[in-house]
Amino acid sequence: MARKRRTAEQARAEIIEIASGLLEREGPDAVRVARVAEEMGVSHPAILHHFGCADGLREALYRQISIDLRVDALSILENDPRGITIDSLEAVLERLADPKNGKMMAWLLVNGRDPFPDAGERGLASILAMLSQGKGISTERRYKLMLVLLAMYGESLLGDHVRSRLGVDDESDPANFRRWLLRLVIPQSD
Repeated sequence: MARKRRTAEQARAEIIEIASGLLEREGPDAVRVARVAEEMGVSHPAILHHFGCADGLREALYRQISIDLRVDALSILENDPRGITIDSLEAVLERLADPKNGKMMAWLLVNGRDPFPDAGERGLASILAMLSQGKGISTERRYKLMLVLLAMYGESLLGDHVRSRLGVDDESDPANFRRWLLRLVIPQSD
């Protein structure tokens, strides 16, 4: 088989993509250098060349997962031509409540990692500033963002189980819950 030519950046991105897919499909035990190399069709040393060691690969994966979640949220908010609307906020909450993202966040936490990009990148702060729309960043706005983030993280991990125990079997309930939560934290005059 002919060797596939990649730049170092392309190779790193492909390795992270494969590791992320393994994590999503099979869990953290599947994210091993040998397994990633096998999936990619390269040698074990080729993976180590880009990350130094298994821990280097995991660190890069942790970082990419957290950056991807932030970039996804910001892109939804920035690309709505109507500005920040209930619809664009609901789309962000839908992504945050996705069980796949919840599993990724849980995996980061279980492995002792901060699930958010480096504080220096100001990911949450930039989202908060965008949501404040020039109205200032008050303690109440911070708490509202915390409430929404924590609720969506809980939704991503436990939503189906909680609804089942409460006897809610309406397929539209997750979307209804997100809309209700947004109306709770964003009064119509805000």
